[in-house]
Amino acid sequence: MFSVRPRLRTLLARAHSAADAGDWQGAVDAYSAILRRNPGRADLRIQLGHAFKEMHCIADAEDAYRRAAEDAPDDPDAPFHLGLLQMSRGAPDAALAALESALSRDPLHEGAFDALWNSRLLPDLPPSLLARIRQALRADVADREAALARQNRRKQAAERHGLSDYASFRPAMTIPAPTPPAGTGPVLIQVDGISAAPSFVRMTLESLLASTHSDWQVIVHVDDKGMEHPVASLATVDPRITFISAHDQGRAPLQSAAISAYLTAGTWLDPEALGWIIHTFSTTEAQAATCDWDWCSHAWDKDLSHAAPEVHGVFDMDRLAASPVPPPLIALRNASRDGPLACEDRRRILLSLGVGARIAHIPLPLAAIGSIAERAKIAPKNGEDMPIWSQPRDGAEPGSGNLADAPLCVTYRPGRPPLTQGAFATGRDPIRVIIPTRDCAVQLNLAIDTLVQSASQPELLSFTIIDNRSAEPQTQVLLGQLASRTGFAVLHCDTPFNWAALNDLAAGQSGEPILVLANNDIEMLSEGWDDRLRIQLQRQDVGIVGARLLYPDRSIQHAGMIFGFNEGAPIHDGVGTGLSNAATDPRFDHCHACSSVTGAFLAIRKDLYVQAGGLDPVRFIVAYNDVDLCLAVRALGRTVLYDPGIELIHHESLTRGVNDNRKKVAWDQEELRALYHKWGEAIRDEPGISPWWARDAVYQAFRPLEKAQIIDYIARSADRPWTPRPGITAAGAPLRPKHGLS
Repeated sequence: MFSVRPRLRTLLARAHSAADAGDWQGAVDAYSAILRRNPGRADLRIQLGHAFKEMHCIADAEDAYRRAAEDAPDDPDAPFHLGLLQMSRGAPDAALAALESALSRDPLHEGAFDALWNSRLLPDLPPSLLARIRQALRADVADREAALARQNRRKQAAERHGLSDYASFRPAMTIPAPTPPAGTGPVLIQVDGISAAPSFVRMTLESLLASTHSDWQVIVHVDDKGMEHPVASLATVDPRITFISAHDQGRAPLQSAAISAYLTAGTWLDPEALGWIIHTFSTTEAQAATCDWDWCSHAWDKDLSHAAPEVHGVFDMDRLAASPVPPPLIALRNASRDGPLACEDRRRILLSLGVGARIAHIPLPLAAIGSIAERAKIAPKNGEDMPIWSQPRDGAEPGSGNLADAPLCVTYRPGRPPLTQGAFATGRDPIRVIIPTRDCAVQLNLAIDTLVQSASQPELLSFTIIDNRSAEPQTQVLLGQLASRTGFAVLHCDTPFNWAALNDLAAGQSGEPILVLANNDIEMLSEGWDDRLRIQLQRQDVGIVGARLLYPDRSIQHAGMIFGFNEGAPIHDGVGTGLSNAATDPRFDHCHACSSVTGAFLAIRKDLYVQAGGLDPVRFIVAYNDVDLCLAVRALGRTVLYDPGIELIHHESLTRGVNDNRKKVAWDQEELRALYHKWGEAIRDEPGISPWWARDAVYQAFRPLEKAQIIDYIARSADRPWTPRPGITAAGAPLRPKHGLS
């Protein structure tokens, strides 16, 4: 990894920020300045090539890629991008040479292989290189053809289910009009235009003037320059528009309305946005409302182009607190405020409403953060610089600590999304870890050692090891050693395997206030995991805490569980996500509420475990016992929290194996049927993921929604969204026997 000297950090941040914002000239200037001081930075020279390519400076881009390839002779990325550039300019021979170089450096470079395959240049590679590729892939070209065919089939299936990507989905999407309510009064819109460019103010006002709902009033808060700009003349044209100078904020009358909306100048509102906001407050008891949104850009002779959608499930405090960009639009009921809400103020207002607040989410992209016109992006600055986007793409400046008036604390991590946790200090509650085992002595010992060694307060840890018919001599030796250690109890259960019964028995005999159910095939990776559990379980809203589990190759095995996808059975979110995305993908790397977590590592307070009825050893002997417990805790009004701040390796199913034959799959299906019999359609209901995602493949395709589905989702989001819906559980389900629970 390269080390960046302090004096170059500002330039590097400026370069990356310019590239993210689409300011390609600014990116070229910044990357070039760095490379003059550090000419050997091949990675930055590649970024310079990207910026030149976006500016259509093909010769400059080609030179940057070539120099990067020379500076890093073992790195395949520079010749790969050079090959793509040559392909785009219609030079197949040059493209072949560059991509051949990339594959010579890395025979497993899928991008280079796919580019040659798609352009039908693959047979032109030297036979020796093809042989190397075959050997590296451990398969011949026919196997690669089959893999590509499977990819094409998945893509075609995604397209059949509502278009495969947002760029094609959004232009074809028509936001439906809600049923107009009666007698709601005007919507008061407060626009933060202080220090905003006049073109951004104009964009927002234009979108309001095109609204299908005409009963609104807007107050635009600007600085003195804004008051003198021609854009302020719109107040003389339309009586619904008022401009207020920042100096007059204290003298302006307090504004109040039944519904108030807050946004930043440069936010474009869909024509139906106000109608859906009014519908939400008219049909629910929501105190506040948010919506989906995206980023939009434009040229003078083209329609808005939408990209980078932010489509969410129901309101989630942890997701909001960790998000790099606050929502561009929020609406409040009966708000009385004498000024605008800046970006971070909108976040804080929502968080300050607290646990249990009714915050509706409208699953429609009603707002878009706008950019300046394409021609303006490349215009000279000449002392009149302005940001490309109306709202910063990177959000607020990082800084750890408590959020004002919010029950959360945020900790920022270099290169990864921030983590949220409860705002209270770490306690000293003892923790009981319960681990069923059958042999696997080496793995059991590793699990215990890593849990103890990684704990901040190991003296407050106790263990119950449940021996379920272990037969290997080394296991018996280990169990004898553990039984003699302070804080360890060994229970011998000579019965057929029943995960729920084993854990329920140990839980009933435990006196500690916090229980951790853990498998014997885990390795704890996170220092201080015990204190993190204590903090999270002190939260008023949280009932169960789960962790991020990784396979030994560090790809994701569990990032919470989601309902209603694929065949409808509960599945692990993020499973199989590779090394690069597993570390940084915000879907899998920040805390959030989820439908369930796996019992391979699950923490709960003992009193809540008892209140929820514990585990069910009759209906869920092997599988879905963790899902059943999570649903029971959610039925009590508590949240199941996925926390990637606690991370483990999980050698999945070392003891009981996997469902790899008819007999095991048949058993699994019977337990799934029992789960459906008990909880009904609740096991298909996934509040945490936007309804726009197609349910046959996670995060792969958008689907059209009927207006009735949108209305139902809004109502659900405003009314205890994580609680299983009443009236869907099966009547007359037999009671579970108890196993020693107090």
